[in-house]
Amino acid sequence: MMLQLLHWCVRLMLLILQPSYYAHGSKTTIAFTASSSPPISPPPPISVPVWSLACPLTPNTDSTSTSKQKNTNINDETRTSMNIVTFATPVSVLPPKLWVVSLYLDTMTRDAFLSSKVGVLQLLSKDQSALVPLLGKQSGYCVTTDVVGKREACKRVNMEWTECCDFGLVEEEEGGVGYVRSITETMTPSSSSSLPIDILPKCASYMKLKVINTMRAGDHDVALCQVIQTGTWDESLQRVIPLSCSSEDATSRAMDQRRVLYTGQLRDEGII
Repeated sequence: MMLQLLHWCVRLMLLILQPSYYAHGSKTTIAFTASSSPPISPPPPISVPVWSLACPLTPNTDSTSTSKQKNTNINDETRTSMNIVTFATPVSVLPPKLWVVSLYLDTMTRDAFLSSKVGVLQLLSKDQSALVPLLGKQSGYCVTTDVVGKREACKRVNMEWTECCDFGLVEEEEGGVGYVRSITETMTPSSSSSLPIDILPKCASYMKLKVINTMRAGDHDVALCQVIQTGTWDESLQRVIPLSCSSEDATSRAMDQRRVLYTGQLRDEGII
């Protein structure tokens, strides 16, 4: 009797601790969930490159929203949503080149990216740290008529958004599936319409992405993306030009702290 009582007391304690457990033959297997994990110290802060994501706002943007707030101000002036990406990293070596992008829930850029399925990932230059408080730490849903929007805020620090031009335009096919194309490609007017997208000038690098799949990751969504094209800013032309596999920028120029904005610099400047 005492052994039975002890057995049930142990099972009650396990229920209180909220593990998930199941019977496997004559054994009981316990699998503790994340909610039952003890508090741990945060991982060490690692200095990583700072990326911004630019996505076209489409009529379907709200359909992917997890927020109660709705974007009711999509027009020619707010045709692009732009943010600072929490994390972005490559996950493959051989083609196709695959990256993952981590996006906060309940943000306009997250909704625009998952709705249009396309975007331009922009690697910020070392002298663009002032853009982080303007593009990050807030969602486009939070901007009201009495608050300067992200586009205007960037313009005030001489980083006026510019149209993507030859680097690629976004098209929306029937059914809302988006992709990025060069403006020199042939359009089929009956099946798609051009969706302009704006980008930041003078970034260290640009990559066109197409969403392949997504998964929920705590307070973020993680998007697995294919890199469709890479580009670099041409100061003389004042626009982004595409890179080929043999381009010097694509093969020899190191993207390190000498040229690129890293989170370590943001910490030193007190921005994060």
